Amino acid sequence: MKRMISLCCAGLMAFSLAACGSQNAASSTSTPQVTSSVVGKITALDGTTATLQLGELTKNQPSDPPSQDSTQSGGDNANGDSSASGTQTPPEKPEGDTQGTGDSSSSTDTQSGSSTPPSGQNAPPSDGQGPVPGSTFTAGEETTTVDLSSATVTKESQDGTTDASLSDLAVGDVIEVTMGDDNTATAVVIKSLGGAPGGAPGGSDSGEVDQGTSANTIDKDTEASSTTYTSDGDDENALRVTGATATLNGVTVNKSGGASSNPGNGDFYGTNAALLATDGATVIIQDATITSNAQGGNGVFIYGKGTTVNLSDSTITTQKDNSGGIQTTGSYPGRARTPRELMADIEEVLKLCPGTKKLNLHASYAVFAPGEWVNREKLEPKHFAPWVEFCKKHGLGADFNPTFFSHPKCDPLTLSSPNEETRRFWIEHGRACVRISQYLAEELGQICTMNIWTGDGFKDIPTDRLGPRMRYKESIDEILSEPFDFTKVKPCVESKVFGIGVESYTVGSAEFALSYAAMNRDKCIPLMDNGHYHPTEVVSDKIPALLTFFPEIALHITRPVRWDSDHVVLFDDETKELCKEIVRCGGLDGRVYLALDYFDASVNRIAAWVTGFRNVQKALLNALLTPDMTSEQNAGDFTSLLVRQEELKTMPFGEIWAEYCRRCGVPEDGAWLPEVHRYEKTVLEARA
Repeated sequence: MKRMISLCCAGLMAFSLAACGSQNAASSTSTPQVTSSVVGKITALDGTTATLQLGELTKNQPSDPPSQDSTQSGGDNANGDSSASGTQTPPEKPEGDTQGTGDSSSSTDTQSGSSTPPSGQNAPPSDGQGPVPGSTFTAGEETTTVDLSSATVTKESQDGTTDASLSDLAVGDVIEVTMGDDNTATAVVIKSLGGAPGGAPGGSDSGEVDQGTSANTIDKDTEASSTTYTSDGDDENALRVTGATATLNGVTVNKSGGASSNPGNGDFYGTNAALLATDGATVIIQDATITSNAQGGNGVFIYGKGTTVNLSDSTITTQKDNSGGIQTTGSYPGRARTPRELMADIEEVLKLCPGTKKLNLHASYAVFAPGEWVNREKLEPKHFAPWVEFCKKHGLGADFNPTFFSHPKCDPLTLSSPNEETRRFWIEHGRACVRISQYLAEELGQICTMNIWTGDGFKDIPTDRLGPRMRYKESIDEILSEPFDFTKVKPCVESKVFGIGVESYTVGSAEFALSYAAMNRDKCIPLMDNGHYHPTEVVSDKIPALLTFFPEIALHITRPVRWDSDHVVLFDDETKELCKEIVRCGGLDGRVYLALDYFDASVNRIAAWVTGFRNVQKALLNALLTPDMTSEQNAGDFTSLLVRQEELKTMPFGEIWAEYCRRCGVPEDGAWLPEVHRYEKTVLEARA
């Protein structure tokens, strides 16, 4: 088993523990008291007038870093324990784009090189290891509108307080406003909130769950009939059910407008959805009409452990980009909140999996020293030095991915955007990632694949299909004009068939991605994800087709369930066929670069990681044990071929797999799950 399989960090950490406190019903409006100060999150800006969701700030306490006492993969009985003391920031947010993948309300982009991240972007840890000391904002029920035209503005950061201006304010910022004797704002302080970097596809970077606000909230057991709930506010649900049992008959839920400040928050936490069920709620819906006409506004969103929605005889209509009918995410306890905690989790996985491994990092996993935060287009190799140190400790290589999602600069398009400022930001991010990939390859002495994938596309039928693809091509051309050594860095272009919010048109289609790789063979290789095709297509058949024309290809192994759902990989027929074609076509000799691409935060993340990895290793071992039956095929003896293939299915594979695990020094099947349970009890539960 010499081929390296990348562990996809960004895939497994896409969701977080639900820790949203309940909120009460529809927000009211209040007036700030004379000669007082108020604290609130900016929900809307109109010139110098800000609308605030009022709330409270509490001071965070830094947490102790967990222990790093665990062994390399293949080691014996080191337990990999890590401690995670300290309190968790409520309300908590997943590692979406933190990925990952984006979870506080995102702001408009600040100037490049700023040492303080805007809300919704990667927040630096205090020492690269633990949560940022700062404050936690807890939203209340009231809103207010404040004229800031006469106020001085300052901004908090880990290095102190610096002068700022009204132009630095953005939706999603938490501010403290001092009111003068005449009830006008005299001073504004942009507050520094705690968070943790890291993340994965989806969500933002602050380490908190940000579900926005709600026009109507049910937080007590309720029965409602023929009631109408509406909203047109930004980042606002028309109806939210929090931790209660609600029976809704014949209701109308109408999200008639309002923008989403961060697509990741909508995808992972339900921000801006018409109806959000969260925090263990049980909602029974019958004969309902649910409508969303908001960008990033899903129809019904289910978030958090124990949350259940039973929906029948109802109509759900969504009309804008990045919106879906029904969406649900998980929040199994124990999500890693810091780079140190994530590394401890990976060490636990390494010691339970046989074979050779690599890490697969997203750009959103940058680790910042105090005061050095930069936006994505300014990322440097030094921001990944802790990962290099970790990989060297465990003898790992590393692959890399630009993070073209869950960021305020998604409009929602990125590399194909008609907005030149948006497109330029993402091009520079891609170029920075080329430099980082070169650094990883040189430092670790292994090839680094760098995968380019965006979610660019449209929910409904576009009038111009060519324009976005021409801009996408030109953007990739610019990214790959950054100097790199093609023998060390293997850029890939990944395709997709459709996704939530891009059902009708995907810019980076299979034809586009394959054609780009074919026309740029000196600087790019094709990448196939077996979840990015129509349900009846099988990628196992495509592997030999591509290897007929390309010396190298890359492959993401996942498990799609009717669409690109990225379920945990099983030891199933298609996984076996994928690995048979890899082996038969010489993929283990360096022609195929493999990565696992899946996540499921509804189950223990360590167990999900280990299960998928071991299943791919099983499929590769099974392929290596399969005899060559080409002679029967060439002779036209398909009867013998059929019989031999079927008889091989009952051969004693399990014993060979168990011996392989023993030789690698890892637990056999049936022996590793108790270790995961021990780790959950001693480490993961402490985080929750």
